[in-house]
Amino acid sequence: MSIPILALILQGIPEGVALAVLGYLFTGTNLNWQRIIILGLSIAFTAYLLRLFPAGFGFHILAVIFVIFIFLVYIEKVSMITALTAAFFTEALLIVIETVILWLIILLNGRDVGFYSNVFLRIVVGWIHTIILFVIGYLVFCFKRQVKNK
Repeated sequence: MSIPILALILQGIPEGVALAVLGYLFTGTNLNWQRIIILGLSIAFTAYLLRLFPAGFGFHILAVIFVIFIFLVYIEKVSMITALTAAFFTEALLIVIETVILWLIILLNGRDVGFYSNVFLRIVVGWIHTIILFVIGYLVFCFKRQVKNK
């Protein structure tokens, strides 16, 4: 299923940046915002481009894991195991959050709202899990800073 360009700009790019932040935090790498933005854009455009093609469902997920992994290994010089773990955990966290949010929407609404056909609803629902990702990132950052200061 392709991503509307408006959804890419208003939801996909912020989600990509949130995933990049988490990737950095899970590896213990210092937050370099310039590189985080580049990685976030790479994540968003990778998902966008791959979803234009009739690949199997979830193929873009593997590609996003690969993009995070490659970026952390070659740009940030993180070990392969650490980078792969961070990339996988970051994407798994997104999947869990998206699943819970969709389940809650269906539970509260009584049926599937079909929001993927409505760009506005798709963006709003996407922002819910994007905000949750940023909150988790902030909590991880605070926790790591507190542990470091002890």
